[in-house]
Amino acid sequence: MPNTTRQIIARTLIDLLKEKPVAKITVKDIVEHCGVNRNTFYYHFRDIPDVVDFAMREELDRLLAGNVKARSFPELFFNVIAYLTDHRREILHIYNSLARDSFLRYLHSIADYTTRQALGGFTGDSGLSEKEFETTCFTCRCFLEGILLDWLDHDMNYDLLSRLKDSGKLLTDKWDILLMAAYSGKTDR
Repeated sequence: MPNTTRQIIARTLIDLLKEKPVAKITVKDIVEHCGVNRNTFYYHFRDIPDVVDFAMREELDRLLAGNVKARSFPELFFNVIAYLTDHRREILHIYNSLARDSFLRYLHSIADYTTRQALGGFTGDSGLSEKEFETTCFTCRCFLEGILLDWLDHDMNYDLLSRLKDSGKLLTDKWDILLMAAYSGKTDR
């Protein structure tokens, strides 16, 4: 439950995002909805994009605080997908707005945290060097961000979990074949 004026304004923005995109939300909408005056709004925020940025950071903190220790990277990834799916309308309103830079920072934070959380728990006794751990985190984070951005670019209209399961099976069963196909004959070009 929001307990500061900044959090109340941010929560109000999130509530309004369920109804309309960021570009259609005005300061007047926010102050009327949450019962503060314009001066109070401008005391705490410069503009609507500033509220969007703060609200996304607050949501990220809330998501991460409520995230129980997952037993695997896929479990953590599925938790993120479930959160995004549950907040589909708000996420797409932000993603398709002028606040895309803020959203991409938010997505990067989620992907980085999720990757480090999962891999840190599974590589502790693996003997990986710090450089190998960082490289693995980088690769997994890029995969996670790329998958989520493609899903968002398609308005979250396909079953991401099914696609991931199919991709995982293909990569597990056919990894050597895929690598050989990708690299065979490519060196002479």
